[in-house]
Amino acid sequence: TPALHLPSWTVTLVLVLLVVGFPISIILSWIFDVTPEGFVKTESVEDSEQKGKAPKSTRRKFQLSDGIIVVLLVFVVILLYPRIFNKDKFENIREDDGRISIAVLPFQNLTADTMYNVWQEGVQNLLINKLSNSEELSVRQSQTMFDILESTGQTTYASITPSIASDIALKLETNTFIVGNIMKAGDQIRISAQLRDASSEVVYKSYEIDGNLEDDFFGMTDSLSNILKNYLEIEVIKQDVPYDYTSWAFTSSAKAYRYYLQGLDFYFNADYPSAIDVLNKDIEIDTSFFAAYSCLVQTYESDGFLRQDYDQIEKARQLLKKFIGWETEKLSHIQQLTLN
Repeated sequence: TPALHLPSWTVTLVLVLLVVGFPISIILSWIFDVTPEGFVKTESVEDSEQKGKAPKSTRRKFQLSDGIIVVLLVFVVILLYPRIFNKDKFENIREDDGRISIAVLPFQNLTADTMYNVWQEGVQNLLINKLSNSEELSVRQSQTMFDILESTGQTTYASITPSIASDIALKLETNTFIVGNIMKAGDQIRISAQLRDASSEVVYKSYEIDGNLEDDFFGMTDSLSNILKNYLEIEVIKQDVPYDYTSWAFTSSAKAYRYYLQGLDFYFNADYPSAIDVLNKDIEIDTSFFAAYSCLVQTYESDGFLRQDYDQIEKARQLLKKFIGWETEKLSHIQQLTLN
């Protein structure tokens, strides 16, 4: 399909047609025979015996067509298996233009205090404003959402269930939506948010931000906005990057993630000074970005051996000493192996 410049869904369409057509072909082949005279209806056993055409042995011989059917079945199973059992839940998160479309629903006030009703739209509007500043995201505006809410008869935000929110998101032509609630215990308040798939209602991610009543309103919503924005932007970026680049690179900063990928490109093109410059900026942004540290150690080492610059090799040693001081129990298995 790449050579013919066909869209990515072509293979899926062919597989669907094969699966749908297979039982039909089995039924038709049971009813009809192909003869030199063309297609004829298969005779019953009684008719065949009367004409003396009944086989001497009822045991059917293995035919070439049987082998072809078996091979096709195996082929279809092999192709379908990863699509069915290893389905990436983020596969359909992006639109055709490469961006993620987002609908932010009003948050529900679960505090039993009507004073916090103003927070319901407040959190929603601040999230919309913050996420709208991202080039990777396409955010639906609140007025369009309210028009749909009114048309569906949803007069109170408490009645908006995840299922109703999903229907609203689909009417807004978005693949993803954000719902959440506001809770209170004593003088502490918590804002919870869930990022969901509009079609399946599957929860991609959930977040909780705690604060002290209304004094922390803007701080809490800003924190939540930044977390969601970074997470979504990273998911967009990852879609176009080889798996080897992203399989062990974990950071909560989209900016740090971009620097990391840029540094890797410089490293693989043997532009070590540029890679060092970018990766140092990277770890300034996220001091716990393991993959960036690891790549920087290798870059210092490669640059030092290439130019016989032992100062660079010493930098690699010093960085590695700092690296080894990390708490290994906080690292994943592959990160521990890399560190060793």
